[in-house]
Amino acid sequence: MNPGVPLVVPALCGLWVLLLVASAGDRDLRWPPAHSLIVLACSAIPAVVLLGHGARRELFDGALVIDPMGLCFHLLFLLVAGLTILVSVDHLPWAGAAHGEFYAMVLFAVTGMSLMAASENLLTLFLGLETLSISLSVLAGFPRAPVLAVEGGNQYF
Repeated sequence: MNPGVPLVVPALCGLWVLLLVASAGDRDLRWPPAHSLIVLACSAIPAVVLLGHGARRELFDGALVIDPMGLCFHLLFLLVAGLTILVSVDHLPWAGAAHGEFYAMVLFAVTGMSLMAASENLLTLFLGLETLSISLSVLAGFPRAPVLAVEGGNQYF
């Protein structure tokens, strides 16, 4: 099994969720959270398998290191993202911010956090930090109606 699979799955499926939201619009918001939870499970399975092997593997000439500590952090990030998605299913419609892009941003944030946990050099750490910060700045300004949310998202960026 390729050791980069747990890191790549959330990013690619974040793009999938964005395409799903773009094609369906805001008409059907049941599928993005379901797809996101399935993606998190599909990313956790290879991470657990790699964690069971316990070996240290390097990707991209040592820029990323897949080791037990990085995989444990990846599983922690997946757990927190799953809980966030489960809570947001009922909360986002109540807050008037039920947009499917939220779930893609959560997946991109998981990708950034996992890249930071697996980085071995400064460049990959910076790429993970930028991926995480762009996703979090979008999430900070996610409720589109209040002016303060948009201002907060701009200030965070």
